[in-house]
Amino acid sequence: MVPKELSDLPPSSVGAIISRGCEANGDLIGLELMARVLKDGKKVFLALYEPFLTFKSNIEKFGISLDDVLGRNLFILDIFGSFKRIERDIEGVIQIKGYLDDGVFAERFEEIGKKMLETVSPDEDVWFFTYLSSGACKVFSNPLRTVRLVWSEVHDVMETTKNIRIVLLYNSKECPELEEIFYLYADVVVEVFLENGKRRVLVTKGGA
Repeated sequence: MVPKELSDLPPSSVGAIISRGCEANGDLIGLELMARVLKDGKKVFLALYEPFLTFKSNIEKFGISLDDVLGRNLFILDIFGSFKRIERDIEGVIQIKGYLDDGVFAERFEEIGKKMLETVSPDEDVWFFTYLSSGACKVFSNPLRTVRLVWSEVHDVMETTKNIRIVLLYNSKECPELEEIFYLYADVVVEVFLENGKRRVLVTKGGA
């Protein structure tokens, strides 16, 4: 179940879902929220750090067929596929071609982000998700530095695009060095963990 603090995230805000280990399955909360937003017909931009087929399988569990939304109200920057040279010719899936390293990615990320936002009307609600941000450790040589560069660009965008909401999905066990950045930038932080075999969901920042 999606916490109210995330489902009611106001414009120009950042939410972070921190999963304390793979078994906590905190990403399912983010996928459920993304599915709701897509079903409402709102535009979603996704930065995908995991294999495309993994994301496809997981989002379909929440009643979303990618064939119905890709290129319409879902647009994916396939970061994992770009770095791993897994080419896909699918409408709504964007890949960075040619030589790619951390610095090139940061530059192209800014370019692609600006082009995406050009398709957004002034009164349109936009959601930006990551899946999963911890996947940065799988693709970047220096994840901490690169994510900081990207977040400086995202911060600039949020200053000019007032109707955007950002939700980060992150596994703290897979890329622990990034947690401080996400906790700092997020207005709302939801932590998911297992305690005595039971899944617990706590709002640890931004709650009432």
